[in-house]
Amino acid sequence: MDATPKTPLALSPQTNYSTIMPAPVPSGGQPVASTSALPTPSPSGEGGAGTARRRWGKQKAAAVVHDNSGRRWWRVAFELENKGSVARDHLASERTYLAWLRTSLSLASIGIAVTQLFRLSAGSSTSVSGSLAARQALYTLPPEITSDPTFAPLQSLLESYGEQIDAIAEAQRTGRYAYLAKPVGGTFIALALLFLILGTTRFFIIQNALMKEPSKFPPSRRSVAISTFCVAAIMSYNYGRASQDSARPLSNVQYGATPQQEPKYEYGAGYSAGNNYPTGNAKGKSKKRWLWWLLAIVAIVVVLAAVLGGVFGSRASDKKNNSANAVGAVSGSSSGTATSGASSTTSKKGSTTTAASGGNNALILPTATDAWGNPLYPTTTGSARISSPSTTTNASLSCGTDPYTFAGSLTVRDEHPLLFAPSYKWTCVREMIAKDHYLSYWNDTIFINATLWYDAAPINYTIDGGLSGSGVLDPAMETQLRFKHWGYAWKMTNDTKWVDRAWQEILVVSGNSTTQYFGETGDNWNSAHFLDLAEFLTGFAIAYDWMYEAWTADQRTAIMWSMITLGLDYGYNALADPSGAGAAYSWWSTVNGNWNCRCNGGMIIGALAIMNEDPTGVAGNILPLALASQQTYCSNAPSSDGTWSETANYWYFGTSQHSMSAAALLSATGSTQGLLDNAGMKLSALFHMYVTGMQGLFAYGDTGPNKYAATANGIMFYGQQYNLPVYTLFQRDRSDAPEPMSMLYYDPQVTGEFWDGLALDHHFPNTTNGWASMRSSWTTTQGMYIAMKAGALLGHQTHGDLDVGDFVLDALGQRWAGELGSADYLGLNYFSNETQGSERWYYFRKRTEGQNTLLLNLQNQNVSTVPTTTFNTTGETQDALDYTAPNSSTAYFIADMETAYMTPAMRGIRFLNGRRQVLLQDEITVPTGETVQWRIQTNATITLTNNNQTATLELGGETLQVQIQSPSTAVFFVQADARYASDPVLPSDSLSQDQDNSPAQVLTIELAAGDQVIEVLFNPQWSDFSANDFITPASVALADWTLTSHDA
Repeated sequence: MDATPKTPLALSPQTNYSTIMPAPVPSGGQPVASTSALPTPSPSGEGGAGTARRRWGKQKAAAVVHDNSGRRWWRVAFELENKGSVARDHLASERTYLAWLRTSLSLASIGIAVTQLFRLSAGSSTSVSGSLAARQALYTLPPEITSDPTFAPLQSLLESYGEQIDAIAEAQRTGRYAYLAKPVGGTFIALALLFLILGTTRFFIIQNALMKEPSKFPPSRRSVAISTFCVAAIMSYNYGRASQDSARPLSNVQYGATPQQEPKYEYGAGYSAGNNYPTGNAKGKSKKRWLWWLLAIVAIVVVLAAVLGGVFGSRASDKKNNSANAVGAVSGSSSGTATSGASSTTSKKGSTTTAASGGNNALILPTATDAWGNPLYPTTTGSARISSPSTTTNASLSCGTDPYTFAGSLTVRDEHPLLFAPSYKWTCVREMIAKDHYLSYWNDTIFINATLWYDAAPINYTIDGGLSGSGVLDPAMETQLRFKHWGYAWKMTNDTKWVDRAWQEILVVSGNSTTQYFGETGDNWNSAHFLDLAEFLTGFAIAYDWMYEAWTADQRTAIMWSMITLGLDYGYNALADPSGAGAAYSWWSTVNGNWNCRCNGGMIIGALAIMNEDPTGVAGNILPLALASQQTYCSNAPSSDGTWSETANYWYFGTSQHSMSAAALLSATGSTQGLLDNAGMKLSALFHMYVTGMQGLFAYGDTGPNKYAATANGIMFYGQQYNLPVYTLFQRDRSDAPEPMSMLYYDPQVTGEFWDGLALDHHFPNTTNGWASMRSSWTTTQGMYIAMKAGALLGHQTHGDLDVGDFVLDALGQRWAGELGSADYLGLNYFSNETQGSERWYYFRKRTEGQNTLLLNLQNQNVSTVPTTTFNTTGETQDALDYTAPNSSTAYFIADMETAYMTPAMRGIRFLNGRRQVLLQDEITVPTGETVQWRIQTNATITLTNNNQTATLELGGETLQVQIQSPSTAVFFVQADARYASDPVLPSDSLSQDQDNSPAQVLTIELAAGDQVIEVLFNPQWSDFSANDFITPASVALADWTLTSHDA
């Protein structure tokens, strides 16, 4: 390696960071608003002597009217005798009409203002701002109306919309809500016309009533009812649409706090925080939302029909604008054009949701995503054409082939950008956004998140458990995420504000801020916890490459030296001299699992980014070393069946960086360099699909730190490279999809439904991680899902549990048997080793008693076990969106656990009754003088009945009955989800203590020595089932189980 001198602070000798920062680009602007003209009434009616008379000119005073009962209320002018309260009553009626008129004008103004705010070009370099008071005036009713409780719902509606207008003014440049322009603006204008009609009609009705002898006053009933109904319907519709919009497929991504299925949040807090063990969603909330659509449509359809031409006709020029915008295809731009996206319609669950334009003709779109990232699909397909996953050949949706010619196998593209997507691909993505629903929606969300981080302070150097503990991994991953979003925003808009903000972050994270501490000088990225260094390096590489043409020469040089001295030099030591200069931090270079993927990935991506500019040669020296290590270890982290060697959650970390490495190599060198050659990696996406239950992951073992940049989107890259569109189709509907890498991985040419022809069940037989996944449907969260594992307890990078026979059970939108997840990673010797006496197994959540399995004599399972498994299924594949399995449908999984308990022991689980019931059966020989416990961890409230042989579990408004079938002497009891006094004593420090697992409890059966057969039946209380619909299965030995052995 060239020994070119370098400064210790990651700066070139000539570089001064404080002088490179470009001046910020000012922004400003004014909102656009207009008013609508008042209609002029046409004269009508007749006059006569001695009665009220029509007057075209000035009216006469003091005329006398004795009887007006036969007069028409629509006459233009009358003269009344001013006696008693006549003048007062009529003037009061006129004031009321003026209040209606002002309300109508306010609504019309709001409609026009909102429409204009939505339609302002995103290409403007100024943001939409302006006087808050001026905007407040638009959504504040006149005092004559606010004092009338009749109009309280309307004021509430206007205040609600008013708050949104301020947000719209700022978010307008992202174009995210452009599709709401016509519906929202048109709704307000329609309401304005409705209130004008009601006010006018009411005025003439009251006037006519007052002129009768005796005068009468008709109370306001119909107009109040109509206005209240319309406002309430629109408020409900607005709430429903807002809720849906925030939860539409993959939209509301806030990278900071989500449950376990989302790969960007904190996991491992256990039951107490609700992160690892879902309590489920209230059933059916989304199913009735379609009613509000109907109510809103019925309420305003007549008025909309009357004014349709007037409201929308003036916007005919939109077609021309949209056509132009489709070329730029940019949302959130401050210098560019705004995309109109692929048009779509959405509905509540129970109705059809499709996108019907661009390349996504008649898609079946989710109506929302749940707390675990699962898409919630409608129950009907509407006009969508159901087909199996495939990839079409559509030139309009293809980016074509790379025009660059590579000179050799590891020759790096001599141009920027080169990471993940060359220039031609970025151009293609910009053009494709307007043609594809998913790209459009992800793009909008990316800009929203980019703006959130733009407004946030630079990342803080927050140390978790010491630099050698969890170090600064969270700041490192968030830094990468920020640079991805700002770099993407720059590539889409050429707006230098994103570059300027990224530079501000670079100053801090490189340790060159004069006001903010960021680590030990020269080792700012913390080589002691090498993951931190690798994640920082990845982020800097992306910032350097994606914004290359925007940086000044000095800025590029400064960033490059930071990458060399704070990242690549340490990586070279670890890979080239692991026993010498890199001995303190090189252990990851020869292990399977996420550490190898992420550390090598950072080195590969960092080296590629600066390969053509590096004056030291370290980039060229480290690239083949990191590539060889990743080919050997990272690519073999999955078993031959695709199961990730650590846990289901650590799959996210490993595959995210593996796919990024492969994608970077493909774009930078023209080849994935063998990273995709392992058959297990090809199946790792299938593992992820099946380990994803209806209420989150089958989250056995450790669940990992905050995921931030670690998403499941790498399977879209795998789908494209392995020609398996089912992977892409599965992931694109999930809540973690909208992020920059998805925009570059996704192939818009994929068609079909991921579930069409997809098997309900799958067995992963490799003995390292033997397990099975079984479900009733892929497209509902209200069905049943069971998964059980019985693999080896060694070889999981100290992230596993002692959990042979462990299982989860989902039904009715709840998880009834769940996982506790991680203990405290900073606990003493938590990651020590996997041997039988390891202090890792002192922690309750890692012990056998912390799992949903058998506990023999209160002791842990034998870590040297290698269980064997048996699996069978009737083999149904889903062929309809609203799928119901036939009554004969079943699947079962049996584990021989003898080597785990050192006594004959088997466990089997199966579906019954068309996948509507579950049977769990254990057969174990309990040695003399010992006991065995049958245990499940549950968040449900438990009630014991039938001599304690029936447990009624209640959770999330749903009910599950658990019944003991055998032995007849067995009974349930409930105990705390905590360690026994006889367990090994934990270290005394505060970090090494067990977590509070409440509200979880352990439903338990305890039996004495002997040959025991434990049969337990799980009966979800389905709304369409009566007591007679449940079956009581025959008792069949596990050795005799077949697909028909339990048929009634």
